[in-house]
Amino acid sequence: MGSEENSGGSSGGSAEALAAGLGYLSVGTDLAGSIRVPAHFCGIYGHKPTLDLVSSKGSLPGGSSRPPGFSTLLAVSGPMARSAADLLAVLKVLGGPVDWDNKAWKWELPPARGRSLREFRVGYVLNDPMVPPTPQVEAVLEKAIQSLERAGATLKPGWPPGVQNAELLDNYRFLLDAYAFSVAPPDEQVALQRAFTKSQKPQSTGGSNNWFFGASAALCSFADWQRQNFRRLEFRSRWQAYFDQVDVFLSPVAFTAAFSHDHSEPQDQRTILTSSSAKAYFDMLNWIAPATLTGSPATVAPIGQTKAGLPVGIQIMGPYWEDTTPIIFAGLLAEELGGFTTPPGYKR
Repeated sequence: MGSEENSGGSSGGSAEALAAGLGYLSVGTDLAGSIRVPAHFCGIYGHKPTLDLVSSKGSLPGGSSRPPGFSTLLAVSGPMARSAADLLAVLKVLGGPVDWDNKAWKWELPPARGRSLREFRVGYVLNDPMVPPTPQVEAVLEKAIQSLERAGATLKPGWPPGVQNAELLDNYRFLLDAYAFSVAPPDEQVALQRAFTKSQKPQSTGGSNNWFFGASAALCSFADWQRQNFRRLEFRSRWQAYFDQVDVFLSPVAFTAAFSHDHSEPQDQRTILTSSSAKAYFDMLNWIAPATLTGSPATVAPIGQTKAGLPVGIQIMGPYWEDTTPIIFAGLLAEELGGFTTPPGYKR
């Protein structure tokens, strides 16, 4: 990775350190792709576990000063590594109940649905009007699909039946905005409420936690929020029904490889220049949304590089609670495509 490209956030430092060989394992958090995007940008492996598989006890979501230890319905913690096998080893340590939950139930990681690529039924979408990947990223993704076809995997292109991706993204953004507002400092909440009450439009106030904050989510009633939460559960049900037809679902992690740092404010007015066009900064969330919203596990595996030498990862979404399936699939994919590649100038 060049010196001008960023490593993604918020677990970008861990991703860079792993790629550089400063360590072999790390743990990140993922609410809006904070494990998956750094893994994609830095050419390593990352796993967003099934929602609540890894306890959130001790975590400080959104910078909150009160560690709740309970589900946030979106955020998770999970492993980052230089191989799929290491992801699985760490997840077996991290996963399962803690404290009083440990008195009532035990957890066992279900086996993978396949042990060779030809045993897997693979759904995939590589391009979508919501945020098309750059031609260089799409070319690397297409080569991965071609390799799967040669390996004998059963391929099934297209989104799951009944899933309208624009509606799913709206649902995710609403709940994400509501969550972000809920963990903002009280004085910032007051300022945002005043601004939203006047305009009823999403806008930035320059505060430290203003990453998304849509007015409809920040000012909603509990009944409004609950209706959105029911939609979230409906999307989970549809995806789980789809996983009766396929074993994993492949997609881009993001529409671009690593891009240059941008510290301009407000964040919601930043754009990302690509070879095809300028994209809105927060379009980076679009491809990671299905796994976060539904709580499904998703593994990112390195599959190659762009012509500029920047890493490209692929997102492997799996069935709820079946985290071994996307991780094992990632390891099998490495046998075809090579897996982690040490960056130039560093030793493995």
